[in-house]
Amino acid sequence: MNYRTMAQFSTSLKHLKSAAPIIIVGMHRSGTSMLTRMLEECGVFWGAKKDEYNESVFFQSINEQLFNVAKATWDNPAPVEEYLSSTQHFSTALDYAGIRLVEGFSAEYFNRCQSDGNSEMREIPLHWGWKDPRNVFTLAVWHKIFPQARIIHILRHGIDVAASLWRRETTRPEGSQHPHFSMLCQDQYGCYLLWSIYVKKARDMGQRFQGILEIRYEELIAQPGKVFPIIAKFIGLKLDPGIDHAIKIIKPHRRLAFRSNPQLDRLRNQVRNDSLIKELGYAP
Repeated sequence: MNYRTMAQFSTSLKHLKSAAPIIIVGMHRSGTSMLTRMLEECGVFWGAKKDEYNESVFFQSINEQLFNVAKATWDNPAPVEEYLSSTQHFSTALDYAGIRLVEGFSAEYFNRCQSDGNSEMREIPLHWGWKDPRNVFTLAVWHKIFPQARIIHILRHGIDVAASLWRRETTRPEGSQHPHFSMLCQDQYGCYLLWSIYVKKARDMGQRFQGILEIRYEELIAQPGKVFPIIAKFIGLKLDPGIDHAIKIIKPHRRLAFRSNPQLDRLRNQVRNDSLIKELGYAP
């Protein structure tokens, strides 16, 4: 740790607790990238260094380490859930995330020069945050650090998610050599099963932590003029600048696209009676 005393470290963490980041949770291919890009047009900062999916490399690296230490992967998240259920392991994870934040938040997330720890925390902008599907399983850690966080869960129909994820995972040029290759997701039904795991966990977190806003991908792209202002109000964002550009990001044809795709008939029949589909109110 670069900080001279434990007291200074604790003081820096107290400043973090007063921050209110926007944390986007949701299954892969559920519209998280679209949502962050829409909010970005209206002034939300998602990090100086981001990957192709608009995810902060800094927060992504912390989530990845929490998964690694639990011997979990993005397509097998159960071990991290079990790991964090232990009080001792949760405390260890909390310490690790806290140290990474205090030491690297300014330099790695904002790409600023390191300075006094306390001043770094006071310079946090009003609207900032990060998205990463793994947030679904590490949310308890982040909520402990940021109790004022504004959390948004974006939900999309499982068949569309499965189809999109399957296409991504089966067309990677690197094939099985890709660092995040998933055997489970070489099959459409495997992708659907993974969707159900993420959605159930995210909704469980929604029950555990009050104040999580759940939105439907389908409703957002069908009625952006109605749904997007609800999101903006939830995070305290004024929509005047950038709203027109934000809405243009939407691709309406992706709403329930599986209905017009005969290649998904087999998967549609496999999940027709799935209890989660019924619970979510999605018609067959």
